[in-house]
Amino acid sequence: MNSRNIFYIVVAIIFIPLVSGKAALSAETITTDTTWQEDRIITGDLIIPDGITLTISSGVRVKFKNEPVDRTSPENRKPHSRILVQGHLEVEGDEGNPVVFSAIGKEGGNTCWAGIVVDDGNAWIHGARIKDAHTAVYVKQGWAKLKKSVIIDNKCGIIVQGKSCGVKIEMSTITGNDFGLITGNDAVVTFPESKIRGNSRKDIISGSEGMTLPRSCRVSFDNGSASNVKNNPVQGIE
Repeated sequence: MNSRNIFYIVVAIIFIPLVSGKAALSAETITTDTTWQEDRIITGDLIIPDGITLTISSGVRVKFKNEPVDRTSPENRKPHSRILVQGHLEVEGDEGNPVVFSAIGKEGGNTCWAGIVVDDGNAWIHGARIKDAHTAVYVKQGWAKLKKSVIIDNKCGIIVQGKSCGVKIEMSTITGNDFGLITGNDAVVTFPESKIRGNSRKDIISGSEGMTLPRSCRVSFDNGSASNVKNNPVQGIE
C-alpha cells in the first residue's frame, strides 16, 4: 500500500467520529459575540456561526461530555461533542494560566470528544492545552493559529486538509498523541519554534506520494525548529 493511501486511511479513521453517529447530537449555537470567563461543560455540538466570535479567557476549563445513546441497537455509535468554528474562536490563555480543553471521563482509555473543527472560519488559539480528543484541531476549510499551546493525549494532534486552509503552530508542542500533524497536499503549514515529536505512531504525515512535502504544502522551519522534528517520515524540500 503506498503512502498516499495510508494518508487517506489514517484521515478517514480519525475523522469518522467527527461526522458519524446515528444518535443525533444536541447543538448549541452562539448567536452574539460572547466571552467565557468561567468553566464550561459542553454536551453535544457547540457551533460558532459565521460573523460571530467566541472568546475564551485565560484559566477557563472547557470540558466535554458525551450524550447518552440508545444501546439497544448495535448500529448506534456514541456521538462525540465538538466545537464547530464557522466564525471566529479566540482563545486567550497563557503558559501560567492556560485554557484547558478536555473530556469528562475516558471510557477504557478512549477519547470522549471530537475536537475543534474549523470549517469556513478561523481560530486563534493562544496558551491552550488540548487533550482527550479524536483530533485536537481539524482545519477543514479556513485558518488556525496556535501559539504557546500544548496538544497532548489525543488520537491526532492536528489535521489540515483542504484547498483553502492553513495553520501556523508557533512556540507550541505536539506530543504524546497517536499522530502529531497530518497535512493534505494543498494545505499551508508553518511551525516556527515548535516541537512535533514523541507521538506514538507518526509525528508528521503528508498526503503526498512518497511522504515528501509537496511545494503546495509549505512548511517553514524557523530558529532551529527543524532540530525538534524527529522520528517521522517527512523529507523537506526547498
